[in-house]
Amino acid sequence: MCTLYLDESGDHVYGKYVNWGDRYLSLCGCIFEDSIYGGFEIATNKLKLDNFNSSQIIFVRRKIIDKVRGFWVLRDEQRKDKFDKEMLEWIKLSSFTLVSVVIDKKKHQEKYGKMAFHPYHYSLSAMMERYCGWLDFHNKTGRIVAEARGKEDDRKLKTAYRHTYYQGTLFRRPDFFKNCLSTNEILIRPKSANIAGLQIADMIAYPSKREILIEKKQLINPTTETFSEKVCTVIQRKYNRHFYSRVVDG
Repeated sequence: MCTLYLDESGDHVYGKYVNWGDRYLSLCGCIFEDSIYGGFEIATNKLKLDNFNSSQIIFVRRKIIDKVRGFWVLRDEQRKDKFDKEMLEWIKLSSFTLVSVVIDKKKHQEKYGKMAFHPYHYSLSAMMERYCGWLDFHNKTGRIVAEARGKEDDRKLKTAYRHTYYQGTLFRRPDFFKNCLSTNEILIRPKSANIAGLQIADMIAYPSKREILIEKKQLINPTTETFSEKVCTVIQRKYNRHFYSRVVDG
């Protein structure tokens, strides 16, 4: 049994294209085999204890960057450098497969107008195709866990998941998803549940989106993003190739 832990970079709002971070929505999925996930949790708790003296602190990329809440200790440059180094090692040594899906909301809206698909849900169906393709190739079954985003958003996400599960997509019949997925429901968990798989997806979602847009499609120009570059370098070396990714624009 495997579990894909899902997080996003960007939002699902159309018409908000001030910068590339707004224009492109990315879903990042980290696939773990359940049999070794316990070891990953232990490593995650050790990273937290060594740097913040608590395994209950929850990794949130934005809070780490802003050094707020429990991450205020990172305002000390020596502690920040130590944590950055150990986080990169944590990513490097963790046994997971990364799947990233990026949607160009502007092009998608221009193509479909008022009939444009909900970008998060459209990206989810693309993610399910990739994930189930991976499960099928490796003769495994799995489930998907996403972080709660609000009662109404969660309800709609569950509906979108069930639609793909029961109706299939343009490229895959329903049986393909039913044979690979262990449940007809996406599992949604609150941030407070402190799920390590969701937290590593949170750490990687933005760097992977940025890397894909630069190298895969040359849709944005490279800028100085030192730590994001380090994260992507670790992942690329880890698998000796670029991300298992898909860019969808319509």
